[in-house]
Amino acid sequence: QWQYEVKTTTNGLSTLYPRALGVPAGQENATLQIVRRGSTFLLLRRHGNGPWIIENRFERPDLPETLQVGITTYTDWNLVANGWNYVSPVQPYHQNRIVNAGVGNPDLVADVEYVRLRRPDSSLTQNLLQAAALTGPNGPVAELSASNLATWLGEAAANPVPAAGQTYAQWLSQFLTLSQLVNPNVTNPLADYFGSGQPNLLNFLFGGTPAPSPVLDDVEASPGNSQLRYVLGRNPMARGWRLIVETSTDLVTWTPVATSENGGPAAGVGSEGEIPGTPPRMVVGPGESPDLSPRRFYRTRAEPLP
Repeated sequence: QWQYEVKTTTNGLSTLYPRALGVPAGQENATLQIVRRGSTFLLLRRHGNGPWIIENRFERPDLPETLQVGITTYTDWNLVANGWNYVSPVQPYHQNRIVNAGVGNPDLVADVEYVRLRRPDSSLTQNLLQAAALTGPNGPVAELSASNLATWLGEAAANPVPAAGQTYAQWLSQFLTLSQLVNPNVTNPLADYFGSGQPNLLNFLFGGTPAPSPVLDDVEASPGNSQLRYVLGRNPMARGWRLIVETSTDLVTWTPVATSENGGPAAGVGSEGEIPGTPPRMVVGPGESPDLSPRRFYRTRAEPLP
């Protein structure tokens, strides 16, 4: 029977307890969840498809707003400690990015399926977290379903499985080395690292390759030559950004006519369909009466999704 360990550490000094309360015999899978409000951290766990369990709560007013999140597994701390360098000033950065191999005789394999982050609902307050019943080191098991926190936590807080695709950072990782990925002069969305004549971000959003990816593929006449249409490519794998096509008659007031989010097809009053291909191309019209007057300008904006 394996055990979980609950721990809080300050400057290398830990308060912890190993337990197996509520762990079904033979169950190897666990899902962990942590929610933070201010200085309050609430810890939850779930074994297999069993109930969500509120494990414990820690108050850590010393921790900054931004934290590092990661996974640590070990079976024998006394042996692991032999490989810990307490002197080196860069030790935390180094230690949190390595496998401590060559120490002891490892007999545990831990597979992590996913790590997902999201912002808690604004109605979930610190006072609610502080009032929750806890399992703690001595039990009894406190199930989430018996508390009013089930509205926000457990399955209610689980992010859906993200659709296949790539963020800007993931896209860059295909073409850059590790040393390049940590260089902001290379990864800046407005930089032209690939020498394509346009910012990295445009290559990502409109073509999906480091090669030049023209924002404007074509301006063509609609059937009957009654109006002009704006044709632009989109990278269907791009995630985390919104493309907005706008029109104006005076270059001062701009009106959105089509929007594409997360690489999806355009939607809006000006969206007139797509031209298949790699990448697919969006066809956007003015979204107004089909005539050529008054004179009309187009532009495309890109903005990050919240």
